[in-house]
Amino acid sequence: MKTKLQYPNPKDFLTFDDWFVEKVRYGNAINQMEVIESAKVIKRFINNDIDKIPSKHKWLYNKITNENNLPENYIVPYTDTLKLCNEILNPRNASSKKLFSKAYMKQGVEADQIEYLDKKYNLLFSRGIDGYFPITANGKNSYRFTKNGEFKQNIKKTNNTTKSIDSCLYHKENVYWTTQKRTGPDGGATNSVQDDIVKFLRYNKLYLEKKESTNNWFFLYLLDGPYWQRKDRNTDMYNRIETLQFEYNHPKIIITTSDEFGIEYGN
Repeated sequence: MKTKLQYPNPKDFLTFDDWFVEKVRYGNAINQMEVIESAKVIKRFINNDIDKIPSKHKWLYNKITNENNLPENYIVPYTDTLKLCNEILNPRNASSKKLFSKAYMKQGVEADQIEYLDKKYNLLFSRGIDGYFPITANGKNSYRFTKNGEFKQNIKKTNNTTKSIDSCLYHKENVYWTTQKRTGPDGGATNSVQDDIVKFLRYNKLYLEKKESTNNWFFLYLLDGPYWQRKDRNTDMYNRIETLQFEYNHPKIIITTSDEFGIEYGN
């Protein structure tokens, strides 16, 4: 697909969140261009200009020919395929392009953080089965803390364990076992994201208190997004990330943002 849109370069942005917001905008724009291209092809098929719809455009055809597949917010009471194509192709109708395009956020934000740290600060984290140190959510390459203060490989997630470590960084002879989050302003339903991090930190600190030595191991928490910069109450002295730094202070635990870590450890 030809486009004048340019993928945002992390080096052009002051913070991870600035880049992340622009990358989401870029991704949404690409997906809206894709829905336009698919609508053009489907319209040609309806008008008998082509014999069949190429496979890469069938996703939209299936969406607009089945009333049950229409977007949840679509309220116009008709499902005529040609009319829907014309809606999408109407340059004055931005809402239909948004409603019918694919959702952008396919990869986890962890991959975005890793990409940003690599390209802007030259810090290469390992994540996934193909990483230089394989880290996966489950299986033999997964690592979790238990409520008893153990750090174990290849155990299942239960109520008595944390979720798995997200990535790992080998840097200047040190190992940084990394937990990653990017959280928007509201933090999600019931702010469960903070509960997950607190559980992680509690079991992590217990593990460090029980171990006589962790050698060159550090445990890194990359917490990005506006949620972590806010205070829980107006009367609080610290914002959320500062509160965690105070409550779980330990020389082997690093709680910070991608940019703060990148500035101190990168390049």
